[in-house]
Amino acid sequence: MTTDETQRIDSRRILLLALLLTFGFAVIVGQLVRYQVLQHAQLKEQSDKQVIREKPVVPGRGYITDANGQLLALNMVEWEISADPPLIVRSARVAVANELAPRLQMPEEQLKAALNSGVGWVLLKKQVPQEVGEAIRQLNLNGIECHPMPLRVYPQADLTAHLVGFVNTMGEGFWGLEGFYNQQLRATEGSIQFEQNPVGDPTLPRHDRKTLAGGGAA
Repeated sequence: MTTDETQRIDSRRILLLALLLTFGFAVIVGQLVRYQVLQHAQLKEQSDKQVIREKPVVPGRGYITDANGQLLALNMVEWEISADPPLIVRSARVAVANELAPRLQMPEEQLKAALNSGVGWVLLKKQVPQEVGEAIRQLNLNGIECHPMPLRVYPQADLTAHLVGFVNTMGEGFWGLEGFYNQQLRATEGSIQFEQNPVGDPTLPRHDRKTLAGGGAA
């Protein structure tokens, strides 16, 4: 085989290789255009469905004041403190009981017994004052759950009870101002959207979150 024939064969191989590389590059660019441009909206929607979750939000009932702005009825929060013993490391249960005992005003031995009961869930205490429940929540103790419970408070107590009325366990007003202005005072359910990470824990709320505000004032 002459030198010229060898050079022609090499040139053909180089040309074939260039064509294959060009074709491969064109395929990659075509796929990028397909996913990034043509199917962008569809793929984004599918992605959002996987990571975006919506959580219901129930704002508090509106407050009631007199003509001078003195509060007659308002919302506060009391807490329900419970535990998931299997989620608490056995060696840490004594320390958890020591942290909770003075705050819940419960004997340490009683808390230790509850945390070592072997059950999946145990209620530790109901009607925990707002500031105490918030302090326990900020401790971020593994296996300790803090659930806020709405509490309707009447600062003037019996003095204005006949005028203000009351709210039942379903959050509906009866008698007095609570009943007459129930539609304006009642909470309106809404929702908030948030992104979750790969293990299902919520991250920061989305900027386009939607929350419906609660009732107004009377």
